[in-house]
Amino acid sequence: MAAITVLAAMLRILFISEDSFWHDEILSVQRAQMNDEDFGNLLQGFPNMAFYYWLLHHWIALGDSEITVRMLSVVASVGTVLVIYFLGTRLFGPQVGIISAALLAINAFHI
Repeated sequence: MAAITVLAAMLRILFISEDSFWHDEILSVQRAQMNDEDFGNLLQGFPNMAFYYWLLHHWIALGDSEITVRMLSVVASVGTVLVIYFLGTRLFGPQVGIISAALLAINAFHI
């Protein structure tokens, strides 16, 4: 499982800065950089994105470069590979857990 986790992280980091910010990423960073009052109003207007914007609001304290902003998604994505492993193992056994995690680790849409 360690090798699958490392592979997942490497695939997600490999081309992290290849493309410039997309429109939705620009909007997310702008929203996360709002002052506290405007940010609170934003969260009330977009409840489905509130947790992500809240996380990004604090994450960009590390920096607002493309790599730094996208690393939040990398952390969540690699964490999901681990969750799928544990879930698959718990529900169907270790072989299914490993296969599920490996398939998610190399899934192009997830990367």
